Amino acid sequence: MIVVFASPGMIVYPACWYAVIFRRRDYSRHQTLKLIGAAYGVVSMIIASSMLVDGLVSMISDPTSKITPLLILILPLEIVVVGTVILGIPYAIVATPMALLHRWLLSKCFTSTNFANPSDQWPSLSPPG
Repeated sequence: MIVVFASPGMIVYPACWYAVIFRRRDYSRHQTLKLIGAAYGVVSMIIASSMLVDGLVSMISDPTSKITPLLILILPLEIVVVGTVILGIPYAIVATPMALLHRWLLSKCFTSTNFANPSDQWPSLSPPG
C-alpha cells in the first residue's frame, strides 16, 4: 500500500529526467540537482492540484456545509505547503544520493563504450540513413 504514495514520483521522474537531462545532453552535477528539485516541485504541484480538486468537489457535493468555501480552497494548499517544507529534507536526504548514483552508473555505462566524442554518447533519435 505504501507504493501508492510513491506513484506520482515514479511517473514524474522520467519525464523530468527527459526535460532536464536528456534534451540538453548535459548530465552534470548541477543538472542532476535541478532534476531533483524539478521532480519534487512537479509532484508537489500534482498533489496540491488533486487536493484542490477534492476541495472543489466536496464544496459542490455538499453546498450546505458549515465550512466556509474559502477555507475549503485554502486549507489544502496550506497543507501542501507545510508538507512540502516538512518532507523536503527527508526527500533531499534520500533522493540526492540516489540521483547521483544513477548519474554515476549511467556515466560509467556510456564511458566504457569508448565513444570518441562525448556528444556521441547519447543515442540518436533520428532514423538511420
